[in-house]
Amino acid sequence: MPGPVFCSGETVDLCPVEKDDLEFFRDAMNDPDVRPNLGSVTPYNMQMEEDWFENRVCKGDDVKLVIVADDEPVGNISLNGLDEHHGHAEVGYWVAPDHQRNGYGTDALRTATEYAFTERRLRTVMAKVFEFNEASAKVLESVGYERAGTLPDWGFVDGKHHDVNLYAVTADEWP
Repeated sequence: MPGPVFCSGETVDLCPVEKDDLEFFRDAMNDPDVRPNLGSVTPYNMQMEEDWFENRVCKGDDVKLVIVADDEPVGNISLNGLDEHHGHAEVGYWVAPDHQRNGYGTDALRTATEYAFTERRLRTVMAKVFEFNEASAKVLESVGYERAGTLPDWGFVDGKHHDVNLYAVTADEWP
C-alpha cells in the first residue's frame, strides 16, 4: 500500500514515493505500452530503481509522487527541473496500462498543476510529449495546457526520430 496522502484530487491521491513502490515502478517502466511514450530504452531492474530512489527521490529537488486510486498505485507524476527563482517546472507522468482510460492521469495532472501554482508559487508548468502520444496530448489539453511549439526530430523511439510537442500553462491561465 502506498505511503501517506500528500494531496488529493477527485479520483486519485498523490503520495510520496516509498521503497515499497519501486517494484510497481520497475514493472511499469519496462512495460512495452509505457516505455515508448517516455522515450525509455533502458531495461530497469530493482537496483536501478533503488539508485533512482536514493539519488533522485530522496536527495533531489524534484517532486516525485505516486498516483494512487482505491489504495493502489496506478502511475507516477513528477515536477522536474523545479526552478523557483524563475517560477517554472516540467511535469511528467504515466499511468500503468491496466489503469488507463479511467481519468487518473487527468486528475493527477490537474492536482499536481494546482499544487505547483498554489503551494510552490510557480508561474509556468510545461510538458514534452512525443507527437505520436495523442492520449497524453489530450490529457494536457483537457486541463488547460496549450501547445506552445515543436522540437523537430527531438526524440528517437522504435528506430526513428519523432517530433516532441511542448505544452505549457501559466498561473494566469489556470482555471
